[in-house]
Amino acid sequence: MRSHLAIAGAGCPEVVMVDLKIVPERGVLVAATHGLGIFSLKIN
Repeated sequence: MRSHLAIAGAGCPEVVMVDLKIVPERGVLVAATHGLGIFSLKIN
């Protein structure tokens, strides 16, 4: 098994993410902040 790390989430603010959810049927990671909105990141 191979793995690697990569920088992701360009455009996301540098703040505490109060909730993270993986939505496998859509292939996204959703991150919620306190007061700055919700961001999503396409994952494989």
